[in-house]
Amino acid sequence: MKNIVNLIFSLSFIFIFFSCSHRVKILDASAVSMTHYSIEPTEMLVDAGEVEGQFCRSISDIGQIGFLDKAILDAQKKVGADWLINASFWTDSKDCIFVSGSGKKVAPKKINQK
Repeated sequence: MKNIVNLIFSLSFIFIFFSCSHRVKILDASAVSMTHYSIEPTEMLVDAGEVEGQFCRSISDIGQIGFLDKAILDAQKKVGADWLINASFWTDSKDCIFVSGSGKKVAPKKINQK
């Protein structure tokens, strides 16, 4: 009987431990940027590589907004990206926001000369 109680307790602990440490998807976005509002017709996007960013809030951030924004800006700064394409946002049990996507930089379009 004591072994069964210990087994149940151990399995419960393992379940609680692993269920509290997983990520939950918040949303997917086709394109996001904290530095650009739009792309001009004379501009195009060039690859800057895959990128991830995160923001973990603290006690001083309670009641504030913009946690996704701060994660986006963190990701953009890591590779100098102007945009994140196909961005996915996640959260965890530690009040952190994670974003991953494809970083893109704005570049002038090349004009074909005749």
